[in-house]
Amino acid sequence: MSQVVKRSELVVPMAVATIVAFGGSAEAQTAPTELPALTVEAEKDVRKPARPRKAAPRRASPTTARPDESAAATPAASETVAPVATAPVPGEGGTNPNAAPGAPYKIDRSASSKLVRPLAETPRTVVAIPKEVMEDKAATSFRELVRTTAGITLGSGEGGNPFGDRIFIRGFDARNDVFVDGQRDSGVAVRENFATEQIEILKGPSGTVAGRGSAGGAVAIETKKPFFADHYEATTTLGTDATRRIDIDVNKKIDETFALRANGMWQKAEVAGRDQGRDDRWGGLLAATWRPNETFKTTVDWYHVDIDQLPDYGVPMYDGKPMTEYGLSRGAYFGLAKRDYLHYKQDIVSAKTEVMLGDGAKWTNRLRFGSSDYDMVLAKPGAASFDPVTGLFSGRSSTTSHVRRNDSLAMTNDVEFHADTWGVKHTFVAGFEMMREHMVVGSKLCSIGSTGSTSTCTNAEGVTYWSYSNIFDFDFSNLDPATTYTSNPNETTVSIDTKSLYLSDAIDLTDRWRLDLGARVDDFEVERTGGISRHDTLLNWNAALTWKFWDNATLYAAYGTSANPIGAELDVTNASYGGIDATTSALAPEKNTSYEIGTKWQLFGNRLLASAALFRTEKDNARESVRSGSTTVWSDGGAYVVQGVEFNVAGKITDRWSLFGGAVFMDSEVTKSAVAANVGKRLGRNAHETFNVLTKYEVLDGLTLGAGATYKSRVYGGTLAEATWSVPAGWRFDLMAEWKVRPNVTLRGNINNVFDTVLFETPYENAAQYAHIQPGRVGYLSLNVKY
Repeated sequence: MSQVVKRSELVVPMAVATIVAFGGSAEAQTAPTELPALTVEAEKDVRKPARPRKAAPRRASPTTARPDESAAATPAASETVAPVATAPVPGEGGTNPNAAPGAPYKIDRSASSKLVRPLAETPRTVVAIPKEVMEDKAATSFRELVRTTAGITLGSGEGGNPFGDRIFIRGFDARNDVFVDGQRDSGVAVRENFATEQIEILKGPSGTVAGRGSAGGAVAIETKKPFFADHYEATTTLGTDATRRIDIDVNKKIDETFALRANGMWQKAEVAGRDQGRDDRWGGLLAATWRPNETFKTTVDWYHVDIDQLPDYGVPMYDGKPMTEYGLSRGAYFGLAKRDYLHYKQDIVSAKTEVMLGDGAKWTNRLRFGSSDYDMVLAKPGAASFDPVTGLFSGRSSTTSHVRRNDSLAMTNDVEFHADTWGVKHTFVAGFEMMREHMVVGSKLCSIGSTGSTSTCTNAEGVTYWSYSNIFDFDFSNLDPATTYTSNPNETTVSIDTKSLYLSDAIDLTDRWRLDLGARVDDFEVERTGGISRHDTLLNWNAALTWKFWDNATLYAAYGTSANPIGAELDVTNASYGGIDATTSALAPEKNTSYEIGTKWQLFGNRLLASAALFRTEKDNARESVRSGSTTVWSDGGAYVVQGVEFNVAGKITDRWSLFGGAVFMDSEVTKSAVAANVGKRLGRNAHETFNVLTKYEVLDGLTLGAGATYKSRVYGGTLAEATWSVPAGWRFDLMAEWKVRPNVTLRGNINNVFDTVLFETPYENAAQYAHIQPGRVGYLSLNVKY
């Protein structure tokens, strides 16, 4: 791939870096050197005084005074005092308001109003990834972050499933179990991290928290919100593979009641290690917070992202292995670079209102309208063949296309309130949710030779299928088919209406013993073009007992359920990928049951959180396809189990040493299947052993060095049980360095996949056709300026 960057394409990022750096530096140097007076004007907490209790206090309400919401102090005018080093206060200077003071890798509390306890005392595995970890990993996309997160496997976009953020958590498909600011982000998506504050991965069935699906867990993304202080930040990144990127974060305190925040991102880049590929993006987030008094707060925001990519299904497979195992270059590209594309656009308008009701009670309302457009035409390679006579590997590529238009409207209301019953303290969260999801599923028609219903066409230029007699010696990069693609009028619509009621109770039995209970009812109704529909009522519950045997350590046992109704994966109409059709509409919801025993420890002055858990999840009514003569029928009589152990760590060991990482070791087994040969096999599409660690150390004042290591075990194909084809296991190593040139200017360097190791995401699940390959070695240099 070309490494040449036009001089004109460097003008904008370099200009922004120069202006912001010198402007920020000048302002920083001319600011008064006097320390503020010790008197700080802060908000008053109008709630009644908390009842005396020996256990750790409940999480503060968002309207309670926080350091970032204090009024500006008056500078002292009489004398200059030498500054005293203090730990950064969460929420100030654009830092994460949920992070531990002075330890940004450690998240102290969830952004969800449904999880009321500190994460160190929450009886479930929650991996909270702050933006600081994303920055140190140079993970600008959700997909790249998943590559280096233990316990999650990236799935592939298949012939019937669009290419997007498909993930598996603890062995279970979770592509529609992603939430943004507390609301489901349904449908296929290609997500960016420029406006992300933190990402929480809730492990284990989360039916009482997330609703439908969430068999292995759910992902909760929290976006950046306004705070009551002025903050200006810009980052310019230049890198290999013609990478140019700008990130801007501006927060403005208008007065004591009103604040604005704007985030922007622009990127032009190619794809590392691939002969063809582009990854161009731009987006923005505008948010406003109004807080007229101490009991009312509302935030309204608008998010937009626009992505233009040349995606890539990877390399062909032969005899169950990627062709790179036989000497094929990792960069070999089997598409039509002048034709193929992926265009994705998303707009979200949301509002969150919090009202203190007295006596510590709080009402939270969330509204969200989301709209996205997904349009893709690209080629995918088929399986390779070997001719022993000629000694050549041959193959064939084919065209696939997807069009998805998705609209969703959601409202969530919940009330948190407290009560005492016979000396036992309760924190209740009761809520009601409504959501309407509407998806239009379509494809593209070729303007030459189309048959009226197919998404492909055949002509002399071979844009539907084209063959190559020697995989090691071909090049279609310059092929420019004289065809155009238009939307297929034969579209399918899928609509889902969900109404939910939920109640949770966090009970402090004693200072050391806690009981957490929850229940949720979801009324789920899906309807598809052609009168195909399904209506289910889903009842799920959870229970957990926690023993705080030391002030800094807990031991817990938890139980939870969830359900997967047919049609919940509304991004597809193909039954093979979870869609509803005439052959599956009668299938019962899949039932998931999870058991977890775990422990959590706060170490090194409560600046590091370490956890370990044993888990087991059982699925009944599992769907599978079964051959009946010459036809395929669907059954809901399957069952399987996933169990394992997980370790996580996040925070600081010393003032200079930060650590973040995890390890998951799973086993799985198909326990029941209509296909006798499947029983006893492990599940396909998952890495059963994953490991990641990121560590950094401030070796000198202002100079920090860091490194990361990631391991993912072999991943086999298969729609249920493991198939015979697979992609190999592999290690990836990353390096980073950070130098504070000035207090407000930081230079960061990243090298990801230092040894340019050939790594894979996953193989095609239905047949040994192709394998998704990860990017190669990349290097970035970023200049960050803030003031």
